[in-house]
Amino acid sequence: MSSYEYSLLPLEDDNIRLLHLLPDKDKDAPLQCELRNYSLQKLGPGTHLYEALSYVWGEPNNPLPICVDKIEFSVGANLHAALSRLRDHSFVRIIWVDAICINQGNVVEQGQQVQIMAKIYSNAHRVIVWLGDETEEIKGALEDIRLAADEESTEHSKKETNKQAILKLLEQQWFQRIWVLQEVAAARHVVMMCGSTQIDGYAFCLGLKSLSLSYTASPNLQTLPSVVYLIERAGLRSKHTSNLPERFSLNIRCLVELIDMFHTRKATDVRDKVYALLGMSSDDPGGVGLRPDYEVSWKELFRKLINFVLGKDVSVEIPDDSDDDSQRAVIKSKGY
Repeated sequence: MSSYEYSLLPLEDDNIRLLHLLPDKDKDAPLQCELRNYSLQKLGPGTHLYEALSYVWGEPNNPLPICVDKIEFSVGANLHAALSRLRDHSFVRIIWVDAICINQGNVVEQGQQVQIMAKIYSNAHRVIVWLGDETEEIKGALEDIRLAADEESTEHSKKETNKQAILKLLEQQWFQRIWVLQEVAAARHVVMMCGSTQIDGYAFCLGLKSLSLSYTASPNLQTLPSVVYLIERAGLRSKHTSNLPERFSLNIRCLVELIDMFHTRKATDVRDKVYALLGMSSDDPGGVGLRPDYEVSWKELFRKLINFVLGKDVSVEIPDDSDDDSQRAVIKSKGY
């Protein structure tokens, strides 16, 4: 457990914390960071000079230490690898990363920060998608995608592309998670990164189109087209606040359609299968209690979701013997 003690975030002005990743010429030196409070409102509209990280938490086993404000702080191995790659040798790098910038031991703060997640990613100068360190089976895959995006690539070079490695890269967990949809949907500029290789998100999408890959062989690739579409359109979408007070939304589709499209995507906490889509919804589910709140159980949230979809006149019963994350319910309605 980390011994770091968070200060309370002010509730007004959409306050967040930003991680200052301190430079070091020694790539093997321990990671040194500082946390600073920051308001998304005080500097006006537009992008702010911080980057937002989109990544997979991974297994909680075997956390690795970093230093935050000179105090030891434990992070997952995948995040540690990302920060190690992102650290500059001369300049401070300013990053928003959920595992550190949100007090994960405070469920009230978690709910408050998740409510403004779309705004956090939308205001970032760019969103960095971290696909993990380069393993042997995906070695060179991201670089091959970049070369395929180059219009001057010869047919010979395309034939030499290791498509098997590229397909393995596209099966990485990041492409299957539900939170990444909002993170890239809100982004104004996306950078894809695997190990030391990084390419522009638009080039990534162009490369995949050029390669004409088949995604039917693996069930893990079935959800790929939707996230690639969102990456490709980064910077082209209009980012604006809806007319509802104090609610920022990307206004992509209504919540019912989003749930229908993306219910098979993965989340560690089943409640995030709803919360991760709220920032993209064109309607306002907050009026029926669907705002992010990690003090609310999944069964209660599921009941509210069904009432939101089908109306308040239906009766919803969650079987007592169902699992805590069960998605089964008995729905009763009056006949007319």
